[in-house]
Amino acid sequence: TGTSAGERVKNGVYFGDGDGTVPLVSLGYMCTRGWRGQNNLRNPANARVITREYMDESAGTTAEVLEAGLRGGPRSGTHLDILGNHEFIWDLLAFASGQAAEKVEDRFFSDIRNISNRVHERLHAQGNESSNWFGSLFYGA
Repeated sequence: TGTSAGERVKNGVYFGDGDGTVPLVSLGYMCTRGWRGQNNLRNPANARVITREYMDESAGTTAEVLEAGLRGGPRSGTHLDILGNHEFIWDLLAFASGQAAEKVEDRFFSDIRNISNRVHERLHAQGNESSNWFGSLFYGA
């Protein structure tokens, strides 16, 4: 997709940052901002939040697609194919074995941290940083 609004519209659909099916802000806001910070009402136990992005290096040629089982392959980063990503599987095993604290850290390729900060600033400016701001997004409370 292009950089201007005109270049990002194809057949009436606006293409933005994300994995091709879900916008970047939907994929990453809560992990980069919404669940982090001391005294966070959305994470009252202050559980550690690790955000890891995986580059999408999906199979591209017909042979690669067939070898990958008609999915994105071992380096796919899309949310539908992520369970086949070998790096993700290793990270998941690190969590399951209790070694994640030593081996798995935040990793970003996108600009989600800056985007999340802008969303947070807008919510705060509108007075929506109350304990029920998240619920108000869904239920109008």
